[in-house]
Amino acid sequence: MIDGKSILPSITLKADQPTGFAGGYSFENAVAITYAINGKKRLAVGFNREADGGIDTILPINITPSSNLGAFMDFADCLITLADRAKTNGPNR
Repeated sequence: MIDGKSILPSITLKADQPTGFAGGYSFENAVAITYAINGKKRLAVGFNREADGGIDTILPINITPSSNLGAFMDFADCLITLADRAKTNGPNR
């Protein structure tokens, strides 16, 4: 979730455990998540505890400054630049 808006995985994959979950995000959603981290938006992960239930548990992701934050932000800036270039020059343009 970014600022309360759900960002759902594009694909689900078989997890190692029967109760596990694995998924993948589209390029656009991965970029949106990276922008959110860089823009200091509210991030959270939501999931359901029952196989037939809706999302009933939401946990905030709190990114706090650390010795590696600068390196991560440099990486995020680079990723965003690449994403912007891909959007501009991609096959759908």
